[in-house]
Amino acid sequence: MALASKNVLTVLSTTNIDLNLAVPTTTDLYVVPADLVCVVTHIIFREPSSTLAAATDLDLGSSGTAGNQLWNAITLTQLTATSDYTVLHLPETQEDEMTVLDEGDTIQLVVTTGAAAEALTDVILMGILSDT
Repeated sequence: MALASKNVLTVLSTTNIDLNLAVPTTTDLYVVPADLVCVVTHIIFREPSSTLAAATDLDLGSSGTAGNQLWNAITLTQLTATSDYTVLHLPETQEDEMTVLDEGDTIQLVVTTGAAAEALTDVILMGILSDT
């Protein structure tokens, strides 16, 4: 994937994931490039191939030096049609402290309780990259 633009809000990655997962599964969404830091601002779940009414526990986090939880217990039960989408803005609340992600940190989606059937869903990660 081409390097996203720096110092502007940009799409970091688009990943098509089957959210029908019986056991906790981790999917890597993005790795912060060398010599850059990243502020994650949004995650978008778009156009599931089937209902996500049973998707009640997804987590967005990072590995690496930050090792932090960006969003805990995402619920997608409102996405019941194939044309549905939702945009989650980070942080969840103004009081939540976020960590700037360092080069080499991997942003991951962990599905603990997913959809009841196959549900291929576009997961779009947005944020801002800047020099270290």
